[in-house]
Amino acid sequence: MNYQKGVSLIITFFIATIILFVVLSISTFLYTEIKVLRNIGNSLAAYYTAESGIEKVLYYDRQQIPDGAARGICNICSIEDCDPDEGEGSDCNFQSCTDCQIKFESLTANGGSYNVDVSVNQQCRRSTGVLISKGFYEDASRAIRLDAGVKVIGSPPVITGETCEYTAPGADGFAVEAAVNDPDGDPSDLTVVAAIYGEGSENYNQCDDPYKSPQSPGFICTYREISMVDNDGDGIFGSNKWNFNIPAIEYTVTVMATDDPGNCVEVPACTLIF
Repeated sequence: MNYQKGVSLIITFFIATIILFVVLSISTFLYTEIKVLRNIGNSLAAYYTAESGIEKVLYYDRQQIPDGAARGICNICSIEDCDPDEGEGSDCNFQSCTDCQIKFESLTANGGSYNVDVSVNQQCRRSTGVLISKGFYEDASRAIRLDAGVKVIGSPPVITGETCEYTAPGADGFAVEAAVNDPDGDPSDLTVVAAIYGEGSENYNQCDDPYKSPQSPGFICTYREISMVDNDGDGIFGSNKWNFNIPAIEYTVTVMATDDPGNCVEVPACTLIF
């Protein structure tokens, strides 16, 4: 009888051990799964937090555009606490905004936060932006990058192209001629202009305006654009003869070619014809 009781006790012990092992295994598995689900939830919350930063910048850029500006990115620092206060770059003016990096951070209602780093750069009539938003929630973080471009309409472009040799303006005016390397061979989608700017007094009311950006040629005293066309389809664009109608002062003539989205197109050479 004692022998049978001992065997029964051993069997009971092994069964209890197996049950305990199974219970512990299930508990460990459930704990791991719960932890994974919690991490997924935190990661998802961090993603949506980062997305909030993207949406805020896009709202300011597209819906809160100051008068006279092409986009609203450089106006963000008047609302958010940027670092540095006005952004960093050669042109963070809220109207022109051609070269600027803006950083700010914000808290969300769910206890998360996001850091935003946006850089904007303009060449010719194409303004491009790189937006990086990093969202944080508890121990999780996610980042979103968005590259976006917009064609600048109604604002002076960033002049990029071939500059003609300086010559004093003639009494009868001058015409401009330039070769353009059209990448697709179809000049119909190109816009070619001779951008003329200098230190005359044509736009005297804009000369000393402290709110204008000195980096943009559209805001100095003299700025005009002469349209140029390719009449023969040979890639040579020319303008009609034009009288600048200002005194013989120093000025610059730069031929700028852009495609339909506003990107720069190469201009290898240009000349002034008197």
